[in-house]
Amino acid sequence: MPEGSPPPPSPVLLSTHDLAPISRSGRRNRFPTNRYKDFLPGKGHGIANFINAAPPQAPSPIHEVPEQNRDVTPDPPNNPAPTRQPVQTKPDEFGLFKVYPSMPTSNPDELVSLDTLCDSGAFAVASNPSGREPSSSFGFSSVTETATNVFAPFLNMTVFRLMNWFYGGSQMKSIDELNKLVNEVLLAPDFDTTHLEGFQASTELARLDAHEAKKNKDGTFSSSDGWMESSVKLRLPSEKAKFAKEEEAPIFDVPGLHHRNIISILRTVYQEDTFYEMNTMPYKEYILHEPGQPPDRVWGEVYSADAHYAFHEEVQDAPRPEGDKLEHIVAGLQLWSDSTHLANFGDAALWPSYLYWSNQSKYTRAKPTSFASHHLAYIPKVSEQVIRLTVC
Repeated sequence: MPEGSPPPPSPVLLSTHDLAPISRSGRRNRFPTNRYKDFLPGKGHGIANFINAAPPQAPSPIHEVPEQNRDVTPDPPNNPAPTRQPVQTKPDEFGLFKVYPSMPTSNPDELVSLDTLCDSGAFAVASNPSGREPSSSFGFSSVTETATNVFAPFLNMTVFRLMNWFYGGSQMKSIDELNKLVNEVLLAPDFDTTHLEGFQASTELARLDAHEAKKNKDGTFSSSDGWMESSVKLRLPSEKAKFAKEEEAPIFDVPGLHHRNIISILRTVYQEDTFYEMNTMPYKEYILHEPGQPPDRVWGEVYSADAHYAFHEEVQDAPRPEGDKLEHIVAGLQLWSDSTHLANFGDAALWPSYLYWSNQSKYTRAKPTSFASHHLAYIPKVSEQVIRLTVC
């Protein structure tokens, strides 16, 4: 600093009042410091935070299902049901805690992250954090084929990369396409030039055509994916026109109902990594506002409802085969059906039926990239004119 120059001005310290936005009247809007805090969601429900038993001063404020109202078959003397003791988690920073009917074998809440809850392009999250293939919602064979042979229908990854480069991109190969050939095909770690011995492009194109022809023959509702086609028999609404009773009305056969077995879908879901997101044991969640005060019940998930809790108790009390020591759980099903338009113009539409698992969190089911919905059936549409002609 040159000698004799004035000293630099002192920095101006701005308070939160000075940084608050100004209202239309000229006054500054401020949030009360004692009521609003910025914090991250807590995860205080880990397995290590369990208390041995639920305290007696934390009863449920709702009406429990009476024992005499449950349809429970007595356990056989040679294989009694395992004894259960309720356990409770420690309250987290919000005062939330859970009460389980017994010690759970897993806690999906410990796996919750930003990728699990967020599905926005404004955050740096994985595009498909669940790792599930979109085609898995339609069946299992497509998933197993992809998992065991990612380069199908070609014989190896080398030919797949070469044919993928040939079909991908522009029909007029440019400099960018040449760069892709070098960087994404030739320099790929799984590219092996020995796989190209005896390579014939016409042979590989014929192999691809045969694969596409087989897929088109099987159709979208392939039997290998567990799809079945049935017909629905409906009594025509003509009892007041020509027939005195509905039983005398003719039966209209509606073909083309494509559907899958719910058990096969359940088996598929529980064999995938999606099972780790399942809450296999229900719980009742409470919030403790003040120490020494009775807690309030918190409702948020299907598996924290009283009905799910009661079904779980009923399953645990049911008789078991001799030597059965497996964990018995309740699988919650949620069915949805609604007409879906296929184009912006015209009346082309489908009527699908979806299946969700309530053992998954509602935040996971609401994310499109989690592919939590499973296609159960496609209901055919019947024209009213067809029914009218059939009746006449």
